[in-house]
Amino acid sequence: IVGAPRAAPRLESQRNILEPGAIYKCDIQNSTCHLYTFDKRANVQVEGNPIQSEFKDEQWLGASMDGSGRDDSKFVVCASRNFINYTGVEYFLHGSCHWVENTTDAQPQGARQIAPLRNLNRQVIKADNVFLYMMAQMGLSVHVTEDGEEILIGAVGIYNWMGTVVRYRRISIDIGLSRRETSNLNHQPRSGQLNSGFSYASDIPNPETWNQQNFSYFGYAVSSGFFHGSGTGKLLYIASAPRIDEVYLFDIIDQPGTIDTKTIQKFWTFKAPQFGEYFGSTLLVEDFNGDGLPDLAIGAPYHRNSEHDNGAVYIYTNLGKLQFTDEPIKITTDYELNGKFGLTLGKIGDINLDGYN
Repeated sequence: IVGAPRAAPRLESQRNILEPGAIYKCDIQNSTCHLYTFDKRANVQVEGNPIQSEFKDEQWLGASMDGSGRDDSKFVVCASRNFINYTGVEYFLHGSCHWVENTTDAQPQGARQIAPLRNLNRQVIKADNVFLYMMAQMGLSVHVTEDGEEILIGAVGIYNWMGTVVRYRRISIDIGLSRRETSNLNHQPRSGQLNSGFSYASDIPNPETWNQQNFSYFGYAVSSGFFHGSGTGKLLYIASAPRIDEVYLFDIIDQPGTIDTKTIQKFWTFKAPQFGEYFGSTLLVEDFNGDGLPDLAIGAPYHRNSEHDNGAVYIYTNLGKLQFTDEPIKITTDYELNGKFGLTLGKIGDINLDGYN
């Protein structure tokens, strides 16, 4: 599945949209691709309720996507520049994502949208000139968790670009809940879903609760893992704040003393060995040394060798009990001047770092 985020309209219903982006599903064996359509709607203008409107011009659909690599499991695509034209002057650059339970069919079946930031009271504090959800750009990064149960989405623009992550997950509900009690659910259940006892909701941790720095871009890259070992312990999350060269291992929890405010609990903070190297531009969680504990690779494409931004990748070994090596393995190159080495990360096959110098 391939994203083309600057693609011109491919559907008649979207002919008046400027570069909405497109998704293609490709057959490797015969080298053919066809349009794989998550959303057929045109721009949506809701009279009297502009917060529920939606505009898709240059939304970058397909610039980020993730799945487990299997056709029978979740797949998600995002458009981080999907926006609302609220007053003709104010633009709410919320971003949105679409996901499906599987990709086994020729076209997405039962696609759902994730758009939890359309809360008019949470857009901007004009007196203090604080942007809350207004410029969130949710979907700049996205990740389907290892167990396939959750979707983690970066929203780097929240709260004056402090940034946060949005956790989208299935939750159990009481069939007898009132409308008021289910107001925090951002997805309307499908027919019969209420009787099945579950729906979907988004957790949006407030970065002010842990004093995240302005303009740090927390959520730029996101991942997760069972850092206590496969099949043991709780799923934990990884996300980066590259403008301040930090990466956090954390959980999402309730803010003490509140009913519905989420915060994060940090277990480890990885700090850049070199200032200003955009540490955390990319993340990769893998068990590199085969000990059953997931390790972490962090890309730093602006790492400097002499006067050039050659880039580097740092690998932190998981020592168990949520402890990591203080001195990471550093991989870099002297051959690519300004090459931004580490701008993307991936893994093929097995890796053994024993004896690596």
